[in-house]
Amino acid sequence: MFPADSITEAPPMQFCRAYAAAAKGLPISSVTASQLAAWYVIHDLVVRANSSDRSALLAVLASADVQCFFGLVHFDRFGRNSARQMPQRQLIDTEGNTSLVFPFVTSAVLPMPTFSERVFHPRVFATRIEQGYTACAALGSCASVALLVFLVTQRQHRVVQTLTLALSVPLIVGCLVLYWSPLTWSVYDTHLSCALRVPLWTLGYLLLLAPIANLEAAPVVASCADRKAGPPCHSQQACACYAERP
Repeated sequence: MFPADSITEAPPMQFCRAYAAAAKGLPISSVTASQLAAWYVIHDLVVRANSSDRSALLAVLASADVQCFFGLVHFDRFGRNSARQMPQRQLIDTEGNTSLVFPFVTSAVLPMPTFSERVFHPRVFATRIEQGYTACAALGSCASVALLVFLVTQRQHRVVQTLTLALSVPLIVGCLVLYWSPLTWSVYDTHLSCALRVPLWTLGYLLLLAPIANLEAAPVVASCADRKAGPPCHSQQACACYAERP
């Protein structure tokens, strides 16, 4: 399997091409390669020991050197594959792309550019998750702003008269702040975005929960007769007060 004497390409690349052809588009990972290598080593040990007994396999494993597409597999006295050559990758641009430079080179940038020569291209809202959350936050913000405008402009509406703007407006503003607070984690980290994370979350929750706590603590109106000419009720008797108004 993936012979090392091939003159066209190294065994790891043979494995990559075979996996790509069989997996039909599924990405390859180090876990995939290590699992196949583990089965390859087990098969080699069973053949050498001519047995599947656990003690016989461990005896062969202590002195076995298995060469496969994963590299040389040799377990030391601590049970570690100390003979494996750890791959090394080079970051070749500011987009996060890398290239393999060891144990064999696919592409490399030599010599490495200095920090003053490198150009940074920040990626804002580049992932699908960020784009999806931004769209949801925009829709929620539009609905909240529309509701806020309705409450302020339609003061004589019978639904608005049963509400208290001093409680409703901070609650809606708190929703707006909480909609956009998580985006400080998705944009590129700067001193400003890091500094705004905790204050924005705190402000949003305070504006959202403080009116609710204030509403729960508000005293129950004793009589609706005294509130007919005054501001609308916001207690448990709001419906009764509204029903008795002329």
